[in-house]
Amino acid sequence: MISAPKPEYREFTAEIGQTSAEFDAVKDRLPRLFLLKNELIFHTRRTELRWIESVLADLHSGAMDWSRESPAELSLTLEKPDEHPDPEEHTS
Repeated sequence: MISAPKPEYREFTAEIGQTSAEFDAVKDRLPRLFLLKNELIFHTRRTELRWIESVLADLHSGAMDWSRESPAELSLTLEKPDEHPDPEEHTS
């Protein structure tokens, strides 16, 4: 299903690496107050990348199925019981 990373993924990981290098280069020269926005962006992107990697790992391992059939199969296993059960079945 997933044969090779798309260019966007490689660009995303490269951007995180570049942002990390830039952040490391200035973090000791500027007060943190001036870096908060960049720090937030960097940590948000890094968290997004970790999440993407965990989803990809689950797809590759088979722990998660991503097919057209999977929602239909799931709906069959999660069918709701009757909302109005027969009262005769519950009398003793």
